[in-house]
Amino acid sequence: MQNFIETQNIARFKALLETETDPDKRRIIKQLLAEEEAKHAARIAGERSV
Repeated sequence: MQNFIETQNIARFKALLETETDPDKRRIIKQLLAEEEAKHAARIAGERSV
C-alpha cells in the first residue's frame, strides 16, 4: 500500500511541475518531490536487503 501512495505522490508532483509557473510554488513542489523520491528509494532498498 505504501508503494502505491509513494508512486502516486511522485506522479502528482511531476504533473504539477509541468504546469506550475510560480517560482515559489515550484520550489516547494520540487522539495516535496525530492523528499518523496528519497523516501521511496530508501524503503525499496530496505525491502531488498531483507
